[in-house]
Amino acid sequence: MRFQTFRWAREHLYRDDLHWALHLRADSSPQFSRDYLVIEADYVSLEAVYSLKPASVLESLGWHTRVLPVQVLGRKATSTAYKFRALLRSLQLETGNIPLSKARTVSFLNDMGVESKLAILPDLDHDEHRRAFPHTLPLHDVDHALHHVMESLRDCWKSDMFELFEKQLNTLAKYFSKADNCERFRKHFVYDNEKVEGEARKKSIAKMFERCCPTFVKHRWHYRYEVLIWVTERSQFLMWLDPSSIGTRGAEDAALGDPEYTFSDAEVKCLDLLFNDKTVASSFWALAHAMRLLCGWGHWLSGWMHGCHCHPTTEATQLVGMRWVRWFFCWLW
Repeated sequence: MRFQTFRWAREHLYRDDLHWALHLRADSSPQFSRDYLVIEADYVSLEAVYSLKPASVLESLGWHTRVLPVQVLGRKATSTAYKFRALLRSLQLETGNIPLSKARTVSFLNDMGVESKLAILPDLDHDEHRRAFPHTLPLHDVDHALHHVMESLRDCWKSDMFELFEKQLNTLAKYFSKADNCERFRKHFVYDNEKVEGEARKKSIAKMFERCCPTFVKHRWHYRYEVLIWVTERSQFLMWLDPSSIGTRGAEDAALGDPEYTFSDAEVKCLDLLFNDKTVASSFWALAHAMRLLCGWGHWLSGWMHGCHCHPTTEATQLVGMRWVRWFFCWLW
């Protein structure tokens, strides 16, 4: 069936006598010690275009998205040259004519990793003085650029201070991301807490812990932002947690064969500092609120870039002078 699809595409889509163009997107996904190269192509038909006016061109274009064959590159096969050859193999299987597909590729969207150099490599097979994709406009993913900007926030603080903050934040998220631990916290530290007066107040506080904390991922600022929202909104109640109970809970989970939620001595120790050292606690919560504000800005910017000028958000309406930027991103997509 897949071979018949390739044959039909070569006979009816990628003919030399037809007017068409390609927009390529490529990214690699490391899974199970292997690298999978995923390539997506927008096939744009120009057969019905009768005028160069932007309005008529957009109305006359015909396009549809095709996923090129996914390739397993092997373990640690992440060099630009290796992925370039893999890209050419996918184009050969899809179009049957590599020189023609190179000439008809007009844009190449990718992140800022290894794939960012695929569109600017020289054509070593024919003419090393020109690019392999001579008419291609390299476009870098703005989300990936924002990711690098947000990850550079860690450089604003001392490394040892930020490492301790991340360990403490990770331990809190790790504990409260499990429903059993949230239930344990509600029972022992909310309902059985003598400092909380009134049954209605206890129910109100306990309700905040019915939803588990999102998972913390160290190298993904979006996940850090979600964890920070959950933690900072419950900051005054989290301090009721007894760090010694975490070590006990970790031993119980280890005995039950649940290593994902076991806690090391280092994690228990860093959390003990958070609850028993006022200086460490002040630094942690100050940094947590500061990071939430900065990550909130990144979250707003990401939503603004993914928005559309036809459906402006509340924040976007305040940026009347930059409406053309939103229109450009919408048109480019």
